[in-house]
Amino acid sequence: WYRVSLHEWTAGLLPGSLWALYDLTGEALYRERALLWQAPLEARASYARTHDGGLVFGPSFARAFACTADPRHAAVAEQAARALSSRYRPAVGALEARDRPPGPVRVQLDTMAQLPLLVWATRVRHLDEAGMRAHAHGAFTAQWLVDAAGQAHAYIDVADDGAPIATPARPEQASARAHALALLGFATLAADEGGTRYQSVGRALAERLLAASPPHGVLPYRFDDPSSPPDSSASAALAAALADWSLTEDEPHRARYRDAAEAIVAVLGSPEYLATEAASDAVLLHGTHDVNEASFDTGTAWGDYFFLDALTKLSGRAGRPCSGDDLR
Repeated sequence: WYRVSLHEWTAGLLPGSLWALYDLTGEALYRERALLWQAPLEARASYARTHDGGLVFGPSFARAFACTADPRHAAVAEQAARALSSRYRPAVGALEARDRPPGPVRVQLDTMAQLPLLVWATRVRHLDEAGMRAHAHGAFTAQWLVDAAGQAHAYIDVADDGAPIATPARPEQASARAHALALLGFATLAADEGGTRYQSVGRALAERLLAASPPHGVLPYRFDDPSSPPDSSASAALAAALADWSLTEDEPHRARYRDAAEAIVAVLGSPEYLATEAASDAVLLHGTHDVNEASFDTGTAWGDYFFLDALTKLSGRAGRPCSGDDLR
């Protein structure tokens, strides 16, 4: 592993993995280690220059509150949710991904994965404005970044008057992992609303991802590149997303998506992808960070977190110390 600063989007994923392990096993050691690793993050709870706070404080402090009921964890998560909510741009109707030079506002597909923290803040801390902004962002993403076939673009730039830049300015197709993270966000919004508003976009993303998933393998980093390396982290995110999405569906769709999540977890738990202690410090092998930086066939903090998150969501074991339901 290499360490990152508190301001990286991955900073809360190790504590999140430890909370998931505590949830699955009940072993106090995981709780103690999670508290140790998340403690420094409190210093950046009010940091509002990027959208990353959702994936920093959802897996760590919000999940810690679900596991311990300690109000101090909820207070930190609320502070982070307020910072994330402040990135909402009313003229656009969406959250701006990160601070940029003056000019168009950039709205990214993977911001969808940050929205569960805003929904959590609405449910647990009664920050209604955060939830309204999360749903507005979801509606914008469904309209402008995901097509009817479930194919999505990584981002779109929006002019100062709120008008999206013309279609030819859109970038290349987003990674498979970004598609899976978008589904995760839509699942959270659909569960929060309880209606069918997000059904078409969620199903389109789910079917697009499942169609690209090999029966006994993992998603490629990019759909549109035959030479793209496999990315176990994308499949881990998909398993977590499908576990959540299945709960928003009626039968037979509910069983179909849950069965698909369980099948992906079974593949990831096979010797080909589940690391041994001697092989890697990571839980999962064969993840891809960024092919443009030649960073692939490696363990990733996000692959490990979403794999363990999927296991907690699919686990039916009674007596777990924390359910994590407040994050969905």
